[in-house]
Amino acid sequence: MPETDSLYTALLAVQGELPHLQRTKINPAFRSKYVPLEELHEEVLPILNQHGLVWITQPVLGGTEEADQPCLHYRLLHAATGDEIEGLMSLMIDKQNPQGQGSAITYARRYSLMAVLGLVADDDDDGNKASGRGKPASRKASKQAAGQQKPAQPAGVASVESLTAIRNLYQASGLTSEKFGEMLTEAGVPDGTTVGNRVASATQTQADWVLAALRAREEGAPA
Repeated sequence: MPETDSLYTALLAVQGELPHLQRTKINPAFRSKYVPLEELHEEVLPILNQHGLVWITQPVLGGTEEADQPCLHYRLLHAATGDEIEGLMSLMIDKQNPQGQGSAITYARRYSLMAVLGLVADDDDDGNKASGRGKPASRKASKQAAGQQKPAQPAGVASVESLTAIRNLYQASGLTSEKFGEMLTEAGVPDGTTVGNRVASATQTQADWVLAALRAREEGAPA
């Protein structure tokens, strides 16, 4: 292990060795690429450890003026001296269930590590998502687009792109197969042995309705 006499000497060495990160995952809600947490750890943690640095994260309740808020407590610790960089990152839990909590923790773990090390592992959208520009259509607009009624007559077999988008959004939605099946039924998709088979049988009109419903749910529901 290289000898480093301080936290910042070690961090300087680490930043000189960090690789270019490959964005291998796609956020189905925003169609943006990002580096997933497991790949980020595989690339970064061995380099940190080689220079005597330890990365620690844990969910905690952070005190605020109003109340204790769920946060991620992160620490970059220099093992030789005990010096550290630490902080709290609020957990923005959108869905009040274990999946929503896990997603918020994963998101915070990824972004806190990137921020402390000065990494860029997501597409730069010039602040559009944070400011509300370029986000999916509002729930109201999506409902209006979908009509919130069963589509009329079938309008041809759905495209591969539409079916792939439906599968990606469904997997990211946290919906049970039963609830998703109810959505397919509402769209007019015929019954089938599995939801996968039902999706594959959807017409383009039905697929468009399901996509609008899934995107509306994603907006109202966090790489």
